[in-house]
Amino acid sequence: MLKKILITGCDGYIGWPFFLKTALKYKNCKIIGVDNLARRKWTNEVKENSFTKIYNIKERLKEIKRISKKNNVQFYNFDLTNYKKISRLIKNFKPDIIFHLAAQPSAPYANSNFKRATFTNYNNNISTLNILWALKENSLLKTIFVETTTTGVYGTPDFNINEGFNTINKKPIPFHNLGGSWYHISKSSDCNYLWLANRLWGLTIVDFRTAITLGLNTNETKLSKKFINRFDYDFNFGVVANKFIVKSIQNKKIEIYGKGKQKKPFIDVQDAVDSMFNVIKFKNNNKFNVFNQFSETVSITQIAEWISRLQKKHNKKGSIIHIKNPRVENETHQMVMKNNKFKKILKRKPKPIRLSITDTYNTLV
Repeated sequence: MLKKILITGCDGYIGWPFFLKTALKYKNCKIIGVDNLARRKWTNEVKENSFTKIYNIKERLKEIKRISKKNNVQFYNFDLTNYKKISRLIKNFKPDIIFHLAAQPSAPYANSNFKRATFTNYNNNISTLNILWALKENSLLKTIFVETTTTGVYGTPDFNINEGFNTINKKPIPFHNLGGSWYHISKSSDCNYLWLANRLWGLTIVDFRTAITLGLNTNETKLSKKFINRFDYDFNFGVVANKFIVKSIQNKKIEIYGKGKQKKPFIDVQDAVDSMFNVIKFKNNNKFNVFNQFSETVSITQIAEWISRLQKKHNKKGSIIHIKNPRVENETHQMVMKNNKFKKILKRKPKPIRLSITDTYNTLV
């Protein structure tokens, strides 16, 4: 069994429930979480807050120890763009596996101005490079490196999307360079770094191409009110379903950009967390392993219609309207994406997106 697990971005929307589950299930392992708590600062910067109350990290960590009755978790508050700090931590800790979940994750935030675009790319890419080179320079290339990139690196091509590679002349060619925002392009660069680290050094890489993630609770966040996960619904950090849900609860109109017929990949947060948790036992294979981490593709209009029906069940009033699309995108694109390898990692059928939305709606109401 692995003894040393390092998790970056442990205060984030996916990072927190994953860190929590790992801490509670692997009580005999040494687990370190790293986060600079920037997500809280970014939402304050755009003058928005989570719909749910988020407890401070000290209270969260104290609650983990109270429930687990173990002292196997450590937390470090620092910026991953600081190479000296992350290199020193990796050198001293010598992790068996690293889950790199830290990033500035918002496309609208990155696209809003030059400062945020350059910050996003510097923050995301330098953090990844620092960890990879810390492993190289400290002779720890047997460590397994896991990162959540995004299905957005594929863009919206007019062909079926495989898991990470296309075949040309019977050879697999990495595919991840059609991102449609400065954020997605930063993750495309990360994919390049991961592929190169494997190619040059033989580092075992697990690249989760994570879809739009929905849902509020996981089995572990339900254990305490101090564990509750964040639920962003603002323009910058809220995903489309979250925005629709909150507008519906507030008896406001659900606004769809353009036609809204394009299909996007989605996944419930429980499935995202559990699939990564299953990778803790992943065997070192010196390969660049890519998993399309999604459950199904659904159109924006379909999501709005599901939420509209829930709205009526809860005696809420509202309507669906279509407005001019401020984005440059194909409003009718029908994404077809494979995820056979991901399903084997998850080891069960993914939660249907309609059920994910229903559970979240009922909980928030």
